[in-house]
Amino acid sequence: QSTDVDIYFRRIDTANVPKKDKEAISDFIVQQFRDKDSLLDYHRKHQRFPGEQMSLPKRNISLILFYIWSFLTVTPGFLSVYYLIVNQCFYMLAVLGFICVLGK
Repeated sequence: QSTDVDIYFRRIDTANVPKKDKEAISDFIVQQFRDKDSLLDYHRKHQRFPGEQMSLPKRNISLILFYIWSFLTVTPGFLSVYYLIVNQCFYMLAVLGFICVLGK
C-alpha cells in the first residue's frame, strides 16, 4: 500500500517580516494564517497544492537506518532492566521506576 504526502514550501524573505511594530507583526501573522487556510481549501478541492509538483524517489536506506538506530538506542535500556530483574536488584528497579515517574 502506497502513502502519498503533500508538502507545500514557501520561503519568506526576512526583510518582508515586520520586526518592531506590534500591530504590523499581528497583521502579518494573521495574513499568514489566511494564506494557509486558502492553500488548504485549494488542496481539498484539487487534491494537490498549487505550483510546481515534484516527486521524491523512495529510499530504503532511511528505513534501514531507522531500524539500526532504534536497535542501538533501545536495546541497552531493555538489557539494563532485564539484568536488574535477573539479578534481583529490586532496589535499583524501584529507583528507576521513581525516576520514570518524576520524569512525567
